[in-house]
Amino acid sequence: EGGNHINSWNLPVTPMGERCTWMQREIAHLLTTSRHSMMHSLLSNIPVDAIVTTNYDTMFEDACRAAQQSIYALPYEVRTPNSKWILKLHGDVNHPDDIVLTREQVDRYDDRRKALSGIVQALLITKHMLFVGFSLQDENFHKVATTMRTAFNPPHMDCSNVENEMFCDNEGGEPPPRRFGTVLSLTDRPFLEDLWPDLNMIVMDAVEASSPSSTSSSSSPSSSPSPPERMSIKEAARLLEIFLDRVSLETSTVSGHLLDREFSGPALSREEWALKMEIEKFMSSCSKNPAAREAPGFKFVQEMIERLGGDPAEMMKTAALKPPIDNKKL
Repeated sequence: EGGNHINSWNLPVTPMGERCTWMQREIAHLLTTSRHSMMHSLLSNIPVDAIVTTNYDTMFEDACRAAQQSIYALPYEVRTPNSKWILKLHGDVNHPDDIVLTREQVDRYDDRRKALSGIVQALLITKHMLFVGFSLQDENFHKVATTMRTAFNPPHMDCSNVENEMFCDNEGGEPPPRRFGTVLSLTDRPFLEDLWPDLNMIVMDAVEASSPSSTSSSSSPSSSPSPPERMSIKEAARLLEIFLDRVSLETSTVSGHLLDREFSGPALSREEWALKMEIEKFMSSCSKNPAAREAPGFKFVQEMIERLGGDPAEMMKTAALKPPIDNKKL
C-alpha cells in the first residue's frame, strides 16, 4: 500500500518527461501474477459494489472474475450500471505510467488525484467502510478524511435534553464522533484508536488468557489480572480469514444463486424451485413478445434476473425448466 515511501523516494525522470521509470516498469513486472490469495477470495465474496485500494496488483480483480463476478477498474475502465468496481488510487500494474512512487508524482498529477479522492470522500460520507490490510498512514487518505471531518463536524448539541440522550456520550456529555468505518487489524496498535476516534477498531490478536494457571492465579485476591495473551502474526492472519468467511456467510443469501443453472435439485428448496420455474416461464414468454421487451420497465426485470444469478438473454433463449422428478420429496 502507498504511504511513507512516497516522501523518501526520488526517482529519475526520462528525457521526454514520461513517468514510466525503470522502477515503475520493474514493480509492474514483479507484481503481475495470475494467482490470488484466500484473503482476496474471501473479500471478493462480500456483497459490496465499491472497493478502494492503494495496491498496484490485480489480485482482487482476478478473485472476483474467478467467482464469475464482473468488476471494473477505475479510472481505467468504464463501468456498467449496477456493476462492481475497484478504485486504484496509486496506479495499476497494467498501467505502469500511473504507479505512484514519489512525492513529485503525486504533485504532478494533483488534479487527477483530487478527482479520485473525491470518490473516496463520497464513500466516507455515504457509506460505512471496512478497512482490511490498510495502515491508515497514506497521506492522501489523511487529507480526504480531514476534509470530511471538517464538513461533518457535529454541531453543538444540548446533551441535557432527554431527546438527545442517545446521541451523546454518557461520560463526557458530548456528541460522539461520527464513525465512518471499521478497521480490521492483525495486531494491537497503541494510540491508533485515539488518533482515529471516528473508526471502529477490531484487533485479531487480542485474546484473553485462559490457561488453568492464569485462571487460578487471577482468582487470588493479592494477584493482578493476567494481561491478554497475543497471537502470532500467522495465527492472527488465520483468524482474520475466519472472520471474513463469517462476514461473507452472514451477508450473502441463496437468492443470489436462485437462477444460476449450476444450482438445482436438492440445492434449492421446493419453494425456491417453484419460484425459479415461474420466472423461467415469464422470461420464456417475454422472448416471444417483442413489445414486452421494448417496455422501459423491462430493463428493471433484467437487473432483477442478474441479481438472482441468471442471464436474461440466455433465459429467453431456453424453454422453461421442468422440476426434477423427486421435487416433491425436497
